[in-house]
Amino acid sequence: NNNNNSIQHLSQFYTIMTDTEEKLTKKKLKKEKKEKKEKKEKKSKKKDEKKEKKSKRKREDETTTDELLAKKGKDESDSGTITGPKSKFSFPIQYILAPMVGASELPFRLLCRKYGTQAAYTPMMSSTMFASDAQYRKEEFQTIPEDRPLVCHFSANDPKEFTNAAKLVQDKCDAIDLNLGCPQRTAYLEHFGSYLLEPEDRELICDIVRMASRNVSVPIFVKIRLLNTIEDTIQLCQQLKDAGASLIAIHARYRASFERKGAGARDGAAKMDHILKVREAL
Repeated sequence: NNNNNSIQHLSQFYTIMTDTEEKLTKKKLKKEKKEKKEKKEKKSKKKDEKKEKKSKRKREDETTTDELLAKKGKDESDSGTITGPKSKFSFPIQYILAPMVGASELPFRLLCRKYGTQAAYTPMMSSTMFASDAQYRKEEFQTIPEDRPLVCHFSANDPKEFTNAAKLVQDKCDAIDLNLGCPQRTAYLEHFGSYLLEPEDRELICDIVRMASRNVSVPIFVKIRLLNTIEDTIQLCQQLKDAGASLIAIHARYRASFERKGAGARDGAAKMDHILKVREAL
């Protein structure tokens, strides 16, 4: 009898323990399920918040860009538009992304356009290589329809090469630019950029502009640096204008100024007052 009672008690104890363990397991599973659900909801909420934040930022960016363009674009048709007998189109040029080696490639141009850039330049490309090497063209020049207005920026020291390079992109851009401002050593060695601003090369650079302006369907721009005197710079600009340049951009520092110090030097402040005097003269 005692043995039977013991077995019965053990059986009851086991049943109680089993029930308790089962309840605890259910409770634990319920808790885990609840925590998992809460975690999932929290993750989903966080994802939605992130999505909303991103969407809001995009709307704000678009609004800011629209406001900026509206503000900056006011009266551009009167003060910042290319016009002329050679051009059948116009585009604003008040806010421009200048050509920068290793910077003004397509992704950066598109980013700048998002924040108000109206016209953008490509980095400097060699007209010699561009006109003769398809692989070079593929590597150095990328664009998409949204990348407009666009100015293709070339180095050159030969009228035919510059014109041939320009013809290859005239249907993919809005203007062609001749670099007469580069001060780098490679420009010295290959004789282009600011090293073409000496008096002995004046006829050459005017021939480059003249040939291109007569044979290319988009305007020809020129980028220069300051010459030694304001009078010299004014004379250069007048000659380039007479040769067919539609726009001249002046980097208000002196050409190849390795030994200059202070304003106008390669690493000094730009002489903006010179630009004003050139504009007044022309």
